[in-house]
Amino acid sequence: GKEKYFHFFVAEFNDEVIGIVFFYHSYSTLVGKSLILETIIVKPKYHNKGFRKALIYKFYEFAYQQKIQRITQAINDKDIPIIKKSIKNGTYLLDGIRIVQIDDIALKTFIKNN
Repeated sequence: GKEKYFHFFVAEFNDEVIGIVFFYHSYSTLVGKSLILETIIVKPKYHNKGFRKALIYKFYEFAYQQKIQRITQAINDKDIPIIKKSIKNGTYLLDGIRIVQIDDIALKTFIKNN
């Protein structure tokens, strides 16, 4: 469409798409322009070959060029290897903050009952 809501960077190897980084813009009233890093996916047979790192670098380079003030990414707290890699790349875990979500069923219930 005319407006771009989502963005991807794609990793290719031998004319095959082997990974993506998927993200979108956000805005924080506290810090300004932000990005939400939704997911990084690399096909299992290409793990530990530097493709994930290359995708992260491309994403961070884009963020830097766009003068992004903050990047947010949700990581499952059981995914210890990804958490360690993320911290090694300069990210940090937030203490005292919980992300809350409402799914479509709860949203429908709220609208119906209010």
